[in-house]
Amino acid sequence: MTTILEGLREYLSQCPALREVHTDLAGEKDGSCALVPQSEKVVRESITGAVVRTGEFRLHLRFALSSERERQENHTKLEEMTGWLDKRRAQGILPELPEGNTALDLQCVRGALKRAEGGGTGIYELPLLLTYEKEGEKMAKIERKYMAHYINAAVSGTAEYVRLGKNLEEYSAELSAEVETTKNILGETSVLVTGYEKSGSVEPYYAEKGDPLFERLQAIVDGALTLDDCNTDVVEVHLWETSGEGGYPAIREKAVIEVSSYGGDSTGYQIPFNVHYTGEKEKGLFDPATKVFTKE
Repeated sequence: MTTILEGLREYLSQCPALREVHTDLAGEKDGSCALVPQSEKVVRESITGAVVRTGEFRLHLRFALSSERERQENHTKLEEMTGWLDKRRAQGILPELPEGNTALDLQCVRGALKRAEGGGTGIYELPLLLTYEKEGEKMAKIERKYMAHYINAAVSGTAEYVRLGKNLEEYSAELSAEVETTKNILGETSVLVTGYEKSGSVEPYYAEKGDPLFERLQAIVDGALTLDDCNTDVVEVHLWETSGEGGYPAIREKAVIEVSSYGGDSTGYQIPFNVHYTGEKEKGLFDPATKVFTKE
């Protein structure tokens, strides 16, 4: 089966009081029936992404109603159907649904005549309420390249962002938590995280002529710069999210550059450095094409 409707239709076809169950329109013969979907709504959603839904259906049944006896027999048939459904529900026997969907409950309400039609027949209606759970979509693993880090290489004026990552096998913003622990007179321990010291290490960093970040680092080395001359900002860009007008969701945070050494081996001139984040952040959008950050 491929649909919820098909699974419910096959389930109802097992009822001894029903003939073949059609979709939408009941046949012209006495006793023919059809399953008609009405509406659907979300009841709740779990943190795993699974969604519980309810689907409303109507079972339309064509019965003869020319005489009082026939009309009484029709209600007897309706009671047999609701009795069969209630018994199966009590036994925990519910419809088999398409893969990824699990029936949780199937309730029915006593049926009634909906309309009389020509030929001495009428359409009776039996309301059904199916509750089922739909599995959440499996989250795809986000590749490392979709968490982008751009550092501002400009000393002042217009920002000049350079993406970190070339020649880097790893870059992590390490969080060192500031923790306060106290114990009360009852012997209970209270632990509070009061803040973080955040930093990242860029090593190796190979100098490339014409790279604005190299020029900024070399200036720090040559001038033994300190204080505000080492200030910068870093933009973390969530490239796995949907890009809108202005770019991808991003967070810009003020930071300080600390050159840890310079020189290196025969593979090339290296200036590894550390980035110390200040915690002063702002949200916005970042366009990787123009390398422009727009504050929210």
